[in-house]
Amino acid sequence: MLQDLIVNVALLVVLSIFYGGLVRYRSTHPLLVKILMGLLFGSLAIIGMNIPFSYSEGVFYDGRSIIFSLAGLFGGGIVALISGVIVAIYRILIGGAGVYAGVATIASTVLMGLWVRRRLVGRFHIPEIKHLIFVGVGSHLLMLASQLLLPWPQGLDVIAGVGPSVMILFPLATLFIGLLMISSERRLAAEQVLKENESLYRTTLNSLGDAVILTDIEMNVVEMNPAACRMTGWPVSEAKGRPVGEVFKVVNENDLEPVENPVEKVIESGRKTEIAIEAILISRDGRRIPIADRGSPVVNDHGENLGVVLVFQDRTETMKKQKEVEESEGLFRRLFEKHTAVKMLIDPVDGRIVGANDAAAEFYGWSREHLLNMNIDQINTLSIDEIKAKFVLVEQGQRTYFQFQHRKADESISDVQVFASQIIIKGRPFIHSIVHDVSDKKRIEQELKLLSASVRQNPVGVIITDAFMRIEYVNPKYTDLTGLGLEDVAGIKPGILDHKYVDVDLLENEILETLKAREIWNGEYRLERKEGKPFWGKIMISPIEDAFGNVTNYLLLYEDISVLKRVMKDLEEAKNKAEESEQMKTAFLANMSHEIRTPLNGILGFTELLTSHDGFSFEQRQEFGTIIQKSSEGLLQIINDVLEVSRIESEKLSMESKPFVLNETLSAIRNLYIRKMEELGKSHLSLKLEMPDQAVEVTGDENRLQQVLINLLDNALKFTAEGGIVFGVSNVENGKVELIVKDTGIGIRPEKQEIIFERFSQADNDIARKYGGTGLGLAIVKKLTSLMGDGISLDSEEGKGSVFRFSLPGRFTT
Repeated sequence: MLQDLIVNVALLVVLSIFYGGLVRYRSTHPLLVKILMGLLFGSLAIIGMNIPFSYSEGVFYDGRSIIFSLAGLFGGGIVALISGVIVAIYRILIGGAGVYAGVATIASTVLMGLWVRRRLVGRFHIPEIKHLIFVGVGSHLLMLASQLLLPWPQGLDVIAGVGPSVMILFPLATLFIGLLMISSERRLAAEQVLKENESLYRTTLNSLGDAVILTDIEMNVVEMNPAACRMTGWPVSEAKGRPVGEVFKVVNENDLEPVENPVEKVIESGRKTEIAIEAILISRDGRRIPIADRGSPVVNDHGENLGVVLVFQDRTETMKKQKEVEESEGLFRRLFEKHTAVKMLIDPVDGRIVGANDAAAEFYGWSREHLLNMNIDQINTLSIDEIKAKFVLVEQGQRTYFQFQHRKADESISDVQVFASQIIIKGRPFIHSIVHDVSDKKRIEQELKLLSASVRQNPVGVIITDAFMRIEYVNPKYTDLTGLGLEDVAGIKPGILDHKYVDVDLLENEILETLKAREIWNGEYRLERKEGKPFWGKIMISPIEDAFGNVTNYLLLYEDISVLKRVMKDLEEAKNKAEESEQMKTAFLANMSHEIRTPLNGILGFTELLTSHDGFSFEQRQEFGTIIQKSSEGLLQIINDVLEVSRIESEKLSMESKPFVLNETLSAIRNLYIRKMEELGKSHLSLKLEMPDQAVEVTGDENRLQQVLINLLDNALKFTAEGGIVFGVSNVENGKVELIVKDTGIGIRPEKQEIIFERFSQADNDIARKYGGTGLGLAIVKKLTSLMGDGISLDSEEGKGSVFRFSLPGRFTT
């Protein structure tokens, strides 16, 4: 029996050995390894079944319970299934009384191992001793319980016979073999971690931008990364094992003399080099590479020095950039200090001026030394907080352009434009400001605004053309004046050079000749608005020259002088009328002298005859008295007319306004003039009164109406030699009564028909001399008819007669 147990134990040891071999390939061929493990566990179980401990006929015991519990615990489901199925089939084929107990043992121990693997250990973890003990005890309790499947009471006998031995030896064997398998798992895990660390180390080493050489304590090369190989010119395969001084040759960068190898220095001191040493690396192919190197010792857990890690960098690009920076800084300083623009460097933290060029000193009036002791708020009129807020905008890249007002040493203030940007100098940010004096520009802008507003708001139309007289601008007044906007005239010549009222060729030549002489052209012409309505325009054209005397534009000024033209025309007409009036006045005075002297001579002459001679008969005395009476009446009429005009002009004329029947007034006037025509020897003339059958009532001053009609009839009687006179009512409608006085006299020329209503005026001087009169009658008539109604109108044709019409408020009445 002891020999059988030793053989079974040996089989279990073989199992642990083979398991350790197979588990190495689990990560690369997981399924294949599991199948092979299943076959391994099953095969060893079958071998063990052939070297059993026989308890009775058909009842035997071996190490398969240990194998299957470990198969489930370490191998998992596939391994346990394969091994369990193989052995179960084999056990069934053997047969015997213990076949059921044997199969149950296989199944229960497999399930115990799987359950502990799943619930207590975890699929991806290594079992511990407590798990082995639990599986060893649990699976063999299940194995003994399976013996109850033997024929009764054999199962109890078996449990009683082998139970103590099984529960002592088999769990111990499970623990022992399990420990061997755990050792294999842990060794594999440690190897895996080592491989991963080595891979990580090599990947890290190879990916470093810096060159790395690892040496041992003897200063021989152990490892190099690709950067070190590239710089030294040595491949790793050739460099390994060689002294580091042979691979890593360094010389002084100034005199090219060999320098102490940093590896030797680290080994001697046992400390890393604190400061990177700058030197020249002489590569295997003779290249000279400027480098900076550092060395650090490699020590174990006991502090023992195992070697050195040498790290060095290629400084070629660094030195190139450093040189570029130095050149750039030099260039910047030269540009900064000698630039003609005002430049300053300002510390954004406190606003101190840390840099100022000569142009700044000249502009502000302080020396550069003085400026460097000033703060920007001593120059800028803003407060320091407001200035810092602007600095923030510059730092954030939101704004680079500002408009400020800056103080100068002479206490004046200038408008400036500042272009600001952030620059880094020795790791610190500063505000770089370029300052432009825009005081003159501001002044010019204001002047331009004023000029622009003056042109835009000018009460005269303004056109600006190019050098070829093509319109580029028109102001609003020009649009108001002509109705044409810029969209109507842009690119074309002004209307004065293309118009039906002027001889274009002649005018253009005149204008061009004037403008070529650099003189201003003026003219007055009839122009047209957009809708075709003509107007009088005064035009001035002036050339605009640049600084070199070249004509770049033309300025045209348009002014509507229609009103001025009318005023001038009125003034001319007034002048003519005044001259004519003066002539009429002279003629009037001469005529008045005649008109007054004639009746006075009659009065004085016949009065003297009557008083100085007694020999006149009664009839002669009566005739003389009649002459004196008529002369007195004529003189009285002249005086009355003069006084009437004076009252009218002084607006002291009294007027009544009351209704009266017109028929009776007109009849009385007719009777008066029938007698008067007889007295004047003009009975051959007809005198007709036009009067409707129905009574006509008018409203006004009856005496003034009689005065108007008498004046008109006197004129008609005076200037009518043949034919007759018609007067009276011509129409009654719409509350108006129209009266007329019509004659067949000499008539009046059209151009004289307005003059005769003016004071002291007659159609011409010949009429005044031939017919006499003061020229006041019709002036009185015009004023009175205007006061009583709508004034008076005249229709006359020279040689055929005249018709005077006027109206009064009135109507028919009963």
